[in-house]
Amino acid sequence: MIDLKFLRENPDRVRSSQSARGEDPTLVESVLAADEARRSAITEFEVLRAEQNTLSKAVGAAAKEDRLALLESSKALAEKVKSADNAKSAAEERVREILLRLSNVVEEDVPVGGEADFKVIEHIGTPRERRCTSRWRSRFQGH
Repeated sequence: MIDLKFLRENPDRVRSSQSARGEDPTLVESVLAADEARRSAITEFEVLRAEQNTLSKAVGAAAKEDRLALLESSKALAEKVKSADNAKSAAEERVREILLRLSNVVEEDVPVGGEADFKVIEHIGTPRERRCTSRWRSRFQGH
């Protein structure tokens, strides 16, 4: 899986890699948009969670007559935190789902193309002559 930080810092490189592989380069935009939504959901969750922690401390320190009102607002805030946590989890799953569809980044010095485009750079040594024993020959005759 591609690192999100790398993707954020090098979107053009990932797009060109997708193109070199013959895959959809617009997938990069989808990941970046989903990541932005994920980061926003995380921030919202953390803000609500911090507010909930502050309110929880205030309930313990409040006078008896104020405590009931604080508990009611604490329950409402707990629902918001739960909702924000669910949204955060859904956003994280969406990013993961899209990221898994992205292929690994092609090295910049690797030529684009398929097997027909391969070039032999160097031969080292001499290839062995293939010998086929009678046992193998009889097993694979006609194949």
